[in-house]
Amino acid sequence: MRTTLFGLGALAGLASANISFNWVNPTCEFNTPASTRCLTGQHCTEQNTCVADLRSDKSKLISRSSLRVVPAKRQNAGQYSTDGKCGPANGNLLCDPNSTAYTGSCCSSYGWCGNSAAHCGTGCQSGCGNDPAPAPVNPAPTTPGTAGPRDDGRCGKEFGGASCDANSAYGGCCSSYGYCGTTDGHCLVANGCQNGCKDSVPVVPAETPKPTPTPAVSRPPSTTTSGEPVLGKPSSVTEPKAHPTGIPTTDGSCGAKFGNTVCGTWAQGSCCSMYGYCGNTTAHCGEGCQNGPCDKAPGAVAPAASPAPVALKPGTLEIKGRSGVPAMHAGLMPNGKVVFLDKVENYTELKLPNGQFAYSSEYDPVTQKLVPLAYKTNAFCSGGIFLADGRFASLGGNAPLDFIDPTVGDGFKGIRFLERSSSDNSLDGKDWVELGATLDTARWYASVQIMPDDTIFVASGSLNGLDPSKPENNNPTYEWLNADGTPQGKSIDMEILSKNQPYYMYPFIHLMKDGNLFVQVSKSAEIFNAATGTVVRKFADLPGAYRTYPNTGGSVMMALSSANDWNPDVIICGGGPYQDITAPSDPSCGRIRPLEANAEWEMDSMPEGRGMVEGTLLADGTIIWVNGAQEGAQGFGVAEKPSLEVLIYDPNQPKGKRFTTGPTSTIPRMYHSVALLLLDGTLLISGSNPVEMPVLKATAKDPYITEFRNEIYTPPYLQGNPTRPSNVRLSSKDLKANGSTFTIRFNAPSADAKEVKVSLYYGGFVTHSVHMGHRMAFLDTKGFRTGRTAQTITVTMPPNKSIAPAGPYVVYVLVDGVPAMGQFVKLESEEECLECLGLCRNKNLYKLNFKFSSYADITCGPNIELLTSATPNGQKISIFLEELGISYKTTAIDLGKDEQKTSSFLKTNPNGRIPAIIDHSRNSFRVFESGAIFLYVAEYYDKDFKFSFEDADEKSEMIQWLFFQNAGVGPMQGQANHFLRYAPEKIEYGTKRYQNETRRLYSVLEARLNESDRQYLVGKNGGKYSLADMSTFTWVRWAPWAGIDLEGFPKLKEWSDRIEKREAVQKGLLVPSGEDQIVRLRQNPNVDDPFKEWVQKGQKEVASAHGK
Repeated sequence: MRTTLFGLGALAGLASANISFNWVNPTCEFNTPASTRCLTGQHCTEQNTCVADLRSDKSKLISRSSLRVVPAKRQNAGQYSTDGKCGPANGNLLCDPNSTAYTGSCCSSYGWCGNSAAHCGTGCQSGCGNDPAPAPVNPAPTTPGTAGPRDDGRCGKEFGGASCDANSAYGGCCSSYGYCGTTDGHCLVANGCQNGCKDSVPVVPAETPKPTPTPAVSRPPSTTTSGEPVLGKPSSVTEPKAHPTGIPTTDGSCGAKFGNTVCGTWAQGSCCSMYGYCGNTTAHCGEGCQNGPCDKAPGAVAPAASPAPVALKPGTLEIKGRSGVPAMHAGLMPNGKVVFLDKVENYTELKLPNGQFAYSSEYDPVTQKLVPLAYKTNAFCSGGIFLADGRFASLGGNAPLDFIDPTVGDGFKGIRFLERSSSDNSLDGKDWVELGATLDTARWYASVQIMPDDTIFVASGSLNGLDPSKPENNNPTYEWLNADGTPQGKSIDMEILSKNQPYYMYPFIHLMKDGNLFVQVSKSAEIFNAATGTVVRKFADLPGAYRTYPNTGGSVMMALSSANDWNPDVIICGGGPYQDITAPSDPSCGRIRPLEANAEWEMDSMPEGRGMVEGTLLADGTIIWVNGAQEGAQGFGVAEKPSLEVLIYDPNQPKGKRFTTGPTSTIPRMYHSVALLLLDGTLLISGSNPVEMPVLKATAKDPYITEFRNEIYTPPYLQGNPTRPSNVRLSSKDLKANGSTFTIRFNAPSADAKEVKVSLYYGGFVTHSVHMGHRMAFLDTKGFRTGRTAQTITVTMPPNKSIAPAGPYVVYVLVDGVPAMGQFVKLESEEECLECLGLCRNKNLYKLNFKFSSYADITCGPNIELLTSATPNGQKISIFLEELGISYKTTAIDLGKDEQKTSSFLKTNPNGRIPAIIDHSRNSFRVFESGAIFLYVAEYYDKDFKFSFEDADEKSEMIQWLFFQNAGVGPMQGQANHFLRYAPEKIEYGTKRYQNETRRLYSVLEARLNESDRQYLVGKNGGKYSLADMSTFTWVRWAPWAGIDLEGFPKLKEWSDRIEKREAVQKGLLVPSGEDQIVRLRQNPNVDDPFKEWVQKGQKEVASAHGK
């Protein structure tokens, strides 16, 4: 296989994640150190210019505002490089003009050999005179192709002068790299178009006029194209710093790139940043400030790197499994599998049925199996979140690359959904769904957060991927999606984003207990009330370098708990000063409790500087930091010196002792890497794709390849394979953040266990070191008893949805710090649906099944309340509701306390018997009698006849067997129960009479199942699992309670065992108390019935009221 599967040069004029962050390089005075204003990682030369430090210790971030560094003297002779690396950072190696491994004898400022202007020109370190840099030339006039079009879409001088056919699938313009197409990257002479071009050769004026600033609202976009934005190589603006004109800005732009205007009294601040934006933060008034009160920049010096000891239990790393696609985005789905999501590529390890490469995959961390997934629009650098209904959403993206894959469209406004079930595998392997609705405005690099009312907050993004120093390319706004993922259609300005351009993309956002958002952008942070669009509070700038894209660090909101009244505690680590491969990364961390009255940043530091580092909460509240680089920034090929060491952060330790080090990886995880927690409590690490198109073998040009290998980090709490808590059973997996309680039963590893913790964990949407929505809460528990293994605890949910918004979560039970296997639960909306086919109170739409193609197919409901107890009749209905997977809540009826005879219950069932249901999605329609409930629920909520029948004859047959149970098996077996266990005196005739009749009815079922080896009671070809089976199963399962032995009915027993293994059946049997009462009977068939006294009391009451 080729090292690179597509010529990277062919994409130079197309979209890339390398949004170019061009800045105005500061000036300096070599002989006056005090006046030096070079950026971090730069020094002042004798030519009074600021250039990058080419030293081996760039990763250590220190203040260089007054440091004068004398570059090391170049060697006149020395050893030649064998791999294309050169210069002081690489042992002062020289470039070999006769090398066969690389071409060129110039050593660039970045330490690479070559012979281009970038190698031999400004910053060249050695060999500069051997291969003089060519002088810049104007684009040559285009000429018609001298040959006809080729079949493979290649063209131009490298392909015999071939032209392009404008009517072909490729397009009529020949790019500078010899590819036919229709985008500006192909068709504009300015981008090197060879023939078939759309524009003329640009005329270069004798003297370039000074730029005149125009208002942002009137400044047109830099380009309009249906293809990809044209992005240049990231570099600083090296022109000498011009003197300010004194002309005040009219649009917030300023400095050398915008007519040398000044900020003056501009509302957002008077300092002009090195990127040409006005403001008053340290990003504006600090390093690189062009004009204004630069010397008055507020802020403190961030701490340098601090050594950290090796952890007593560092954990372990293991290479295990593959991602199948580059892991740009990721999420843990409710089925326990991981979805990876990438951009359009010219190679991945998986293919779709249509022959195209897959750009998304579903990975099973247990079996290591991969399934390719398809999407319709390019998800390149999107944002995302889980919706309240559990669907995984990817929002925004980038333009199509139809010359690679014509089946994938424009994703700039894309809205994509992926759904998986936590109860069965029915949705496994299903592709992404895109319903046609789009975001209001284009968003590339947007952040997303679900809100307490289930709506979705979407903020930031690039409009087109072009130069973010130009406001017309940026989208510093936010917009809303409804709870069902449909757009509200309005983008609203957000000051903190606008003010911090160009560092406004992928902001850190955390939802706090008061419903407001903590937002951190660039170096600035605030509390934002998204409902009103107002700023509640601004904080002092976080000392140190930039913290968000393209110098992203990592941000984590630590575990919430009632112990500190659910108050948020946020930490942000890492970052860098600018987008360049020479940029030193920042080791500092800032920690803040934003709701405290005197909230301020508490500074700490990692053992080394790290950019692209991401923090992930473990099940015990510890934070693990992995991935990233010590030098450079986010983007293609602009980072080096990978950070390979795992860092462990314990927030409960005193400052200075919180960081310890873990194991060291052998895999560089650079740009486009991810990390997330799995159900077993281990951390999955994947990705690294710092190139435009996949590269499988390292070269001098691309030293860091596309990585498909996964790693598993086993944390300290699992090191040494400790015994986990086992047999964990939750009384409900449909929970609400309203202070309600549920029970958990489990077995502790030993009777010596001392404590239990329960964590509620939301992994969120992971991309670019940003974990969107990521949060965790420790829940209050009662009932843990030392000295025993079998445990039953009561767990209290958080008090509101600001602490735990709706959606899928994982519950981890930890005993003495060791977690059990996690289990997915769903936090539901508190509001109820008002009517079917209408809107719910919270405007949330629930769909009845996965197979829909438009929003018109989604209906409101169901929302059923089940009033029940753990009897055969009660269990059959909970099993049916679980099998359907529809929304229902349970009201437990205590028969021992005669709750079924209360006036409120009798309104639902005047007969005073369970079960009964109230369908709140249909005007609170009430249904009693289990057979009637079956038929009602099937009529309205089994539209696909999954457990019933569409054929009239089969439907009739099903109803016959349903009535057979309701009128025969149930009453007869119930009487056998009564005479055997509840009658005040033993009447042998009554006992035998009803036991024998039950056996006779069982023989009818046995004969039915013996027909042609039938699997179920109704249906052709062996039958189909249906209502008839559910209704009968719960009674047959209780046969021993009536003194009936199933050994005489082998087919019936085999049928019963088969049904009992179903996951939905297991769940239904635990309703409503979380305990399956038949377990006690199976352990001891002669166990006394606690209801005997209650039954006899009831019989006396009936006799008294109705007897003669």
